[in-house]
Amino acid sequence: MNILATLVRYLPLTKVNYYSIQLEDRERCEYDRLLLKLMESEDSVYIEIIEALLELFGDRGVRKEYIRQEKNAGAFIPPANIVREFFDDIIPNDYRDLRVYLCWLNENNVVLFNGGIKTAQTAQACPNLSKAFHEATVFCAFIKVELNLRDIELKDLWEELQHEFCFDIPLNKLLTSTR
Repeated sequence: MNILATLVRYLPLTKVNYYSIQLEDRERCEYDRLLLKLMESEDSVYIEIIEALLELFGDRGVRKEYIRQEKNAGAFIPPANIVREFFDDIIPNDYRDLRVYLCWLNENNVVLFNGGIKTAQTAQACPNLSKAFHEATVFCAFIKVELNLRDIELKDLWEELQHEFCFDIPLNKLLTSTR
C-alpha cells in the first residue's frame, strides 16, 4: 500500500522558495505540523525564532553550512553567530536542540518537514524526534528521486508546482522503525 504525497509551495521569499510535503492521510503539511506541535507545548518561543530565521535566510539564501546532514535529510540548526546577532534577547539557552528537518535542494530551494526539540543524545533515540527524523529521511529520498525522474530543473521548481507534484511513498517505508 502507498500513501500519496504532494510537494506544496509554502513560502516564496527573495532568494529562497520554501516548500513542504502534504500526505493524503494528514490534515496539515509537515511544516505546519511542527508549528502546531510547538504552539501546543512550552516550546512556542521557537516558532518566532524559526520564522525569523526563515525570513532572514530567505533574503540571503540557505547556505549548506547552516544545514546539519543527517542521513538523506538535513536538520536546520540555527547558527550561533546569527542567533547572537539577531535573537540574543529572546533565544532560549537550549536553542541548539531545535531541529527543523528539511530537504536542502540548493541555496534557493528548501523543503521543510516536521521536527521538534532534541532531548536525547541522538535524534533516533529521542521520543520527540525519532518519527519526524525517520519520515524526513524517507521524504527527502523520494523527493530527490522524483525530481530526477521528472527531469525538473530547480530553477523551474516553483513554477512546476503550480501543477500537482504528487508521488507515492510505500507505507512500509514510513512505518519502518528507526531503531
